[in-house]
Amino acid sequence: MKRFLLYAVCFVIASAIVLAKPFVLQTPVWSEGDLAMENGMFQQKAVRALDNATTIYRLYDEGKQVGILSDPSRLDHYLNEVYETQYAEDFPGERLVAGDGISIVKEQSFFAYSNADEEIFDYLLENDCFALSCTEVSIADDTDVFARFYVQNETIYQQALDKFLSLFVDEETRALLTSGRKLAELTEPGTRITGLSIAETITVDEGYAPVDEIMRDSEEVFDYLCYGDETKKEYYTIEEGDTLSGVGAKNNGLTGSQIALLNRDTLAASEGKLIPGDRLCVTYFTSPLTVTLTREVLKEEVIYPETMVVKDDSLSEDERIVVQDGIMGSENVLYTETWTNGVLVRGSVVSTRRNSEPVDQIIHDGSSLSQQKGTGLLEWPCENPAVTCESGCYIGHTGVNLINRYDRYGDVLAADTGIISDAGWDSVYGNYVIIDHQNGLSTYYGSMNAPCSLSIGTVVQKGDVIGEIGMSGSSTGPHLYFSVINTEEEVVNDPCSYLPCRGYEQ
Repeated sequence: MKRFLLYAVCFVIASAIVLAKPFVLQTPVWSEGDLAMENGMFQQKAVRALDNATTIYRLYDEGKQVGILSDPSRLDHYLNEVYETQYAEDFPGERLVAGDGISIVKEQSFFAYSNADEEIFDYLLENDCFALSCTEVSIADDTDVFARFYVQNETIYQQALDKFLSLFVDEETRALLTSGRKLAELTEPGTRITGLSIAETITVDEGYAPVDEIMRDSEEVFDYLCYGDETKKEYYTIEEGDTLSGVGAKNNGLTGSQIALLNRDTLAASEGKLIPGDRLCVTYFTSPLTVTLTREVLKEEVIYPETMVVKDDSLSEDERIVVQDGIMGSENVLYTETWTNGVLVRGSVVSTRRNSEPVDQIIHDGSSLSQQKGTGLLEWPCENPAVTCESGCYIGHTGVNLINRYDRYGDVLAADTGIISDAGWDSVYGNYVIIDHQNGLSTYYGSMNAPCSLSIGTVVQKGDVIGEIGMSGSSTGPHLYFSVINTEEEVVNDPCSYLPCRGYEQ
C-alpha cells in the first residue's frame, strides 16, 4: 500500500512538470509600454523585442549615458573623418580617438533600439570629446609623477628643454659634461663647471590628449619648463636711470644677473640697453624641474692688514700720526658652489693661496681714548661679500647693497672701530645702526633683520658682530644696505671709494 502511494505521488509531480513546461519555456510577450522605454540623452527607443539576446554598445561620458551605438566601427570611421577634416593639416600623421571621459560598455539585450549614431556623434563634436595622439612628458620625484604635459612631438620638447638648460649652462659645456669630460683646471681667476643634473625623472612617451592641451611650439613648452602651471607673472616698467641690479633690488631682491636671465630675449632685442617704458619680467622661475649646477670659482681677494695703535705721550690728546701705512695683501681663494635653477644655494672654501702678504698699519696716537677711534681702513661688513646693487644703481640709491653669498641672513660686522652713535628704524632702510669712527667718517648699516641689541655709546672694534642681514624697511629681499658718511661735510660717499669692490659684483 505504501509503495502504491509513493508511485502515485511521483506520477502527479511528473504530470505537473509536463503540463507546466510549455508555459515556462515560451517566448515572453512584450507589451507596447515595454517597447516605449528611453535610453541616454536622446529619444532613443526600443523598437522591437528579439527572440534571442544580442550585444548592444552603450556610450558614456564621465559615467553618464549618452546613447546606444549601432556599431562601434562606425565611431572609428567617424573619428577618422573628423581627424582628416579638422586636424590632419596641423597635426599630420597623428590619430584621433575618443577622449578620456568616453567609454563604451558591451551589454546583452532582448531589445533592438532606434539608431541615434548621428546624434551621438554630434554630441561628441559639440563637446569636443576627442583626444589626439601626441608626445606625453611626465615628471616624477622619488615618490610619484607630479607633473604631466603634452607636446605635438618630441622634437619640440627637446628644443624647449635645451633652451631651458641653456639658461644655466651653455651648450658647449653641456656637451663636455655629457661626454664625461671636465673643463680645464682653474689657474687664473674664473669659473669651471664641474657637474650638471636634473633631480627629477623625466619620461617621454606616446600619449593622447585633448587638442587644446597639446603644446604646438617650443616657446610654449619653454615657458612651461620655466614656470610650470604658474601663469601669473609680475612685470616692472623701466624708469630713467635704472640698471639691471637696480631693477632687481627693487623687485623681490633679485640680482642683476637674475633679471638678465629672466629677460635675455628682451635684452638681446634692445642690445642690452634698458629703455624707459619697456617692461621686464621680475617673477623668478617656478619650474617643475630642479636643475643643479656645481662649479668651482677661483677669486683673487684682498687680505686686510692688521692695525697697531700705539699710545704716544709725545703727542697731544687730539694728535694721531700714521707711522706706517697699511697695505693690503692678496690671495687666490678657490670656492665650490651649488646652484639650483640659477640660484646660489651653498658654497664653501676649497683652498687658498697667498699672492702677497699684507703690511701692517702702525698708528701713534696721543689720545687716552685711542682704542675708540677708527683706523681709516674699512673692511667688508659681512663675510663672503657680493655687491648686488652699486651706488647709483637706481635714482636715489647712494650706498651699496651687499649679500653674504653663502649665508643669506649672516652676521653684520663693524667695518671699523668706533662708537655706536645711532640705531633705530627707518621706513626705507628698516632696522639700522650708525657707527661713528671718530675720524670724520661714520658707517651706516641698514635693512638689518632685527633692532641692534647694542646700546648707543657702545664701543665696537673692527669686525665685531652688530646684527644680522635682513630685509626690513622697503627691502624686497635679504641684503645689507651699507654706506659711508663724511661727518664733516655731511655727505654720503660711495663705499667703493674705500673698499675694493671690483671682483665682488654678484
